Amino acid sequence: MKPKADSTALSWDISGKIAIRAGNESTTARVKWHQSGAHFKLLLLDPLGRTQVKLEQQQNQAHLWLKDHGEYIALKADNLLYQHTGWHLPVDQMPMWIQGIPTPGAKLELDELQQLRSLHYEQWQIDYLAYSQQQGRMLPKKLRITGPDTQIRLAISEWTFHD
Repeated sequence: MKPKADSTALSWDISGKIAIRAGNESTTARVKWHQSGAHFKLLLLDPLGRTQVKLEQQQNQAHLWLKDHGEYIALKADNLLYQHTGWHLPVDQMPMWIQGIPTPGAKLELDELQQLRSLHYEQWQIDYLAYSQQQGRMLPKKLRITGPDTQIRLAISEWTFHD
């Protein structure tokens, strides 16, 4: 049974760890992502829980806050993030990918349980390395997202869904 785009949750939170490699630069952090419809807030935290990066998209405005560098505003979060950090993060597609829902038109590979093993969309390759049972659903636990000069590893430790 192939995952369907209409089964995506509208409002959720995840927490876990993220590693981002862009060119010769790399970073690791604790991650918190809140998604509510098209609005999202992404926090990257240091080991003591202090915010290092905050990226937020609301309607037609994105805000980026970087520790020691201040706040920036633009229309699109992915462009803003790339401009100030050099990180390509496809934040428009990531909410679906994080839930194991393929982007329409993506090439899919399923495992023996009919869960996504990998998907390829435009210049992005998403590999689903592990799943876990969360609130009655089988959801991705570990992902590797590879794209233009960028590799993202995401390990999700907690999911919360909102009505």
